[in-house]
Amino acid sequence: MPARIAGLSLVGGDPALDFANTVSWRAADPADDRLLEPGDLAWWGVHSGLLLAGEAEAFGSEAEDRERFHEAVALRETIHEVFAALAEGRPPPAGALDRLSRAWARAQGSRRLVAGPDGVRGELAAADPIRRMLARIALAAGDLLLHGDAARIKTCAGAECGYLYLDLSRNRSRRWCDMADCGNRAKVRRFRAREGDP
Repeated sequence: MPARIAGLSLVGGDPALDFANTVSWRAADPADDRLLEPGDLAWWGVHSGLLLAGEAEAFGSEAEDRERFHEAVALRETIHEVFAALAEGRPPPAGALDRLSRAWARAQGSRRLVAGPDGVRGELAAADPIRRMLARIALAAGDLLLHGDAARIKTCAGAECGYLYLDLSRNRSRRWCDMADCGNRAKVRRFRAREGDP
């Protein structure tokens, strides 16, 4: 697994937010995009637990891989656009919400009921593990919109970080994607400001 994927923190509290967070430091120039090629998408799936290691190796032709990769990046940017707006207290942009709605509806349409030894369960019918993973992400985003609390969706207060997360703290006071990362950076900046360091 590439270090750029293995080093990603899964701090979003939801698969859709973690997927949006595959770009960090969005306000920086340049932003830090961890999905640079189709293989990164599969490895992120393994890293996040949405794919098994064997599934990550199930690639098709180069053209198919590129098509899935572009679909994934488009879905990621749509999810970020929708949830960043909610985190700022704004309604999601109509175009982004429409794109997410279509992805969610396609994912819903790929569900089927399957009988097993423990009863009937639902599963995604897509044979392609990457498209199945993208369907899971679209469903997670839809579920968060429909059943989540929009007031709990936040953007990290760290300068230029841009990570989205679900604030599950009791009093909704979480400010950082990760206290050990952006929280500590903020503490260091405050300390230096008090000490007069640049």
